[in-house]
Parts: sequence; C-alpha cells; structure tokens
Amino acid sequence: MKIGYVTDVEGNLEYFRRYVATSQVLTENAAGELSLCDDSYFVYGGDVIDKGPGDVRLCRRLAALKRNNPGRVFLLVGNRDLNKLRLPSELDSRPRVPHWDPTVKPYDCTPDTRANRLRWLLMHTLGCPDTFEFRRTELRELGLGHADDDVV
Repeated sequence: MKIGYVTDVEGNLEYFRRYVATSQVLTENAAGELSLCDDSYFVYGGDVIDKGPGDVRLCRRLAALKRNNPGRVFLLVGNRDLNKLRLPSELDSRPRVPHWDPTVKPYDCTPDTRANRLRWLLMHTLGCPDTFEFRRTELRELGLGHADDDVV
C-alpha cells in the first residue's frame, strides 16, 4: 500500500501537475483527469485555492478523484479554504467593518459593488490580492464568462 500527500497548492495547477508527474499514487490523462493507482491512498492537506489561476480546475479534479475513490481519497480543508466560507454573508450584507473583527479598518469600496467588496476583502482581510484576477484568467481559459459578476 502507498499513500500520497500534497498540500498548499493554492491554485497553482502547474505545480500540482508536476507533483502528479512524480507521484507513485496518482496519474493524469491528457484531459487532466486524475486516477488513483491500485492499492494506494491519497490525502490532500488543504489550501487548494488563492495563489494561482487554477482554482476551479484543481477543485474539479480533486472532487472527481474523491467521487471515483471515496474510501481512498481524503480532502482536508485548509485555512485558505475555510476562511472563504464567510464570503457569501460579507458580500451580501453591508456592514462598515468585517463583523468578525472590529479592529480591521472599515470597508472602502467605491462604488460599493459585490466585485469591489470582494477585491477589498481578498486584499485586506484574506491576504490574497491577486486572487480576483487569477479567477478571471481561469474563467477566460475555461471559456466561461469573465466579467466582474462572473468572478464573484
């Protein structure tokens, strides 16, 4: 039995593909679909998104791998993944400061649109100022809409 482990890919799809190329438990076909080798297990340690233009594709590939191997693939949630759970409430409400930390400076989004609010949150409270444009790039590469509202 072999166990593969990787963590903190953070949207860098090319980095993940290099990992798979050297892995003894995963393979990737020409379409980018992942397969798990017989008698192997795989653990993804979290932080799948934020720092590269491959978030959507990487999430889709890992989810498909898990669906195809439910008892042998384990996807852990990292802090970068977990802290995004607050985004729906913060993008749809209009507090002057992040409700969870009153010491953070007030939102400064002019005009106060969901896209501008997300940019502000990514930059000032989530530590990933390039994520908005990374997502736009990936949506464009996937042939999906890439306007501000699509990114949100």
